[in-house]
Amino acid sequence: MPDARQGEVQIRPAAGMVDRILAMDRRLLAEARAPGQRFIGKCRHFSTLTVALLRAAGVASRARCGFVGYFEEGRWVDHWIVEHWDGGRWVRLDPQLDDVQVRATGMADDASDLPPGLSWQRGRPGSAAAGVRRMGTPSASSTCGAGGSSRATWPGTWPL
Repeated sequence: MPDARQGEVQIRPAAGMVDRILAMDRRLLAEARAPGQRFIGKCRHFSTLTVALLRAAGVASRARCGFVGYFEEGRWVDHWIVEHWDGGRWVRLDPQLDDVQVRATGMADDASDLPPGLSWQRGRPGSAAAGVRRMGTPSASSTCGAGGSSRATWPGTWPL
């Protein structure tokens, strides 16, 4: 990541992300951009922007923060995902994962409709609030991005 662009990970509002993306490339947001022309963000950015776009389209949605065990065997990291209401249930999706990452994690066939309970926990790993576990005992602890701090190790920062 170029030093001049390190500040992008501190942009919080969806409008600020869109402004930065369009400053680099004025084409429609739905058009693919070269890696060097993409916003540099973490899972929180992907979720924030996805929720904003879904809500703008009239779809009830929410960002969810918790812990996932699908990035590394036996390791739980803080991660943000999105849930949207399809009229009958909350559909869980991970907007950060592309097809390459979905295959690499072996977590699901489609990151836009994750199976219920797939390595997702609310609350701190091992707490009573934790959800269903798929892999071992979680050992990570994190503030889940609170205060701008995230201890997730992979995938880290990815361009949007």
